[in-house]
Amino acid sequence: DIPCFKNGLDHISTLSETSTLLNDGRFNLIKEQIDDHMKHFYHRILGYAYDVYPEMSSSWLVRSLPGQESHWHKHANSIFSGVLYLKCDLNGGDISFRKDLEMILPLTPPIASANLYNTRQYSIDPKKGMLLLFESNMHHKVEKNHSNEERLSIAFNYYLKGTFRDQTAFLELRILS
Repeated sequence: DIPCFKNGLDHISTLSETSTLLNDGRFNLIKEQIDDHMKHFYHRILGYAYDVYPEMSSSWLVRSLPGQESHWHKHANSIFSGVLYLKCDLNGGDISFRKDLEMILPLTPPIASANLYNTRQYSIDPKKGMLLLFESNMHHKVEKNHSNEERLSIAFNYYLKGTFRDQTAFLELRILS
């Protein structure tokens, strides 16, 4: 019962009208779980200090009917983005990521064994319940839904809050809200 935009393009996925979906009380548990995973990723995996922390800045529902897809895009005004898959069937459309040319070595040596670190583009086959976190500046798209069912996911962005200090630049920056 969440209203979606009618984008006027039959082949493009639709987004919910709200950009604060997970602030709705009905989704408290989902938001808490995503927040916990993001904080674990930011502090434990990436190893950043606790005086700066990620805070969700936006969230929305993405609905892809059979034959629909998204275009290549990045998420502006955020640091990290992610997606939680609520409903996706086999052939429902991978999420693909590609590195910008400036993120690749200036020379392109031959690849002996392709992996996430040396390939320019890679795709992930989503499963129900899967949570993906990635840098917001990564180009990504959702491939065409080749199944006979709709694909539903919740997408979200995070920004950083706290006090940033850089001793060499004699800089202290506070982002509060």
